[in-house]
Amino acid sequence: MTLKNYASILVLIFYYSTAFSQTQKGSFILSGKTDLNFLFANTIMATDSIETGRAKTKQFGFNAAAGYFIADDLSIGISGTFSYNYTKNNISSYSEMITWSATVMPQVNYYLPAEEKLRPSIGAGVGYLWLRERDSRVNVNSNTVYFLSGLAYSAGIGLSYFITPHVALDLNFQYSHSRLKDEWYKDQIQKQNGLAGTLGVSIFL
Repeated sequence: MTLKNYASILVLIFYYSTAFSQTQKGSFILSGKTDLNFLFANTIMATDSIETGRAKTKQFGFNAAAGYFIADDLSIGISGTFSYNYTKNNISSYSEMITWSATVMPQVNYYLPAEEKLRPSIGAGVGYLWLRERDSRVNVNSNTVYFLSGLAYSAGIGLSYFITPHVALDLNFQYSHSRLKDEWYKDQIQKQNGLAGTLGVSIFL
């Protein structure tokens, strides 16, 4: 084996040892994700080619998180999530509806050991969620239909593809559950169960 071949092997060993050292104890992770239901749509209703109304919808959501590896492949951190849905409708009568939600959640994540660029992970968290809906047809409480808040829980699985030693593309699927109480009507309780997918980028420091 030539000196050139030895050098090539050393380069490969160095690359793969540093490519995944970022999940070792003492490393930091910063990540940003967006859900897979981005939606910007315009709907036109018509009868016999005569327009009878329009509806406009805007919908998006994103998540930002930071964490610290307390052990190899095991991190603790905190995440914040925000989602927004806007609908303007004048098909039968004019109305505007706005729904937003925000969540702050401490969480724990574990990257399953692997020697490839593709790393599976599992995670769970518990935090607090706020949810508000406004409708222009409601004439009280600043057009608010409800303003809910309460504990939220989540658990999910993910897959990270490391495009560089310190940057990964993420695909995650998450199940969530929450039990919310209306801030103004205390006897009203809303329970939610959901399954969502997200795409994102993580940076390991």
